[in-house]
Amino acid sequence: MRNQFLLAVTGRVSLCLINLIILMSGINSVLDMLPLIANLENDLLQLENITEGYATILIAYGVAAEERSTLMHFLRLYPANLTPLQAAIDKICHNYGLVLLLIGLFVELCEELVKMPDSIINTNGLESLMFSVAAILTIVSSCALIRFSWLLVFPQRQMSGLVESE
Repeated sequence: MRNQFLLAVTGRVSLCLINLIILMSGINSVLDMLPLIANLENDLLQLENITEGYATILIAYGVAAEERSTLMHFLRLYPANLTPLQAAIDKICHNYGLVLLLIGLFVELCEELVKMPDSIINTNGLESLMFSVAAILTIVSSCALIRFSWLLVFPQRQMSGLVESE
């Protein structure tokens, strides 16, 4: 019973649902950011909050996804439940977890550069550029989440790659 529940929580369907939630969050973030970027006098603090919040979500989820295999061992689901399908899911999660982690870090970097005092790094007048880059990275993360989900739904290519490498 415990193992079945944990396998469901860490399985492809759950991961795709999490991806969907983060994807919707990313889309909403970009839609909220665009009017604010067009007129920074509106609310620079709001842009900072949006980018910081979304970056934190990407970083946290990226780390968790990247370490799915380790988590499966920690939960004592492996080696008993380690199948070629689970190994393929681990590989997909590792790769896309790393991608989401790095994108999240760069979104956070854009936001932090704007918040840093101008006496250290003068970004005066570059706020719009930095938040535009953050919005573009948010769109890129959305594309990565879509591809991540696609591969989770159709992991056969990863499974064949695992068989060939053995």
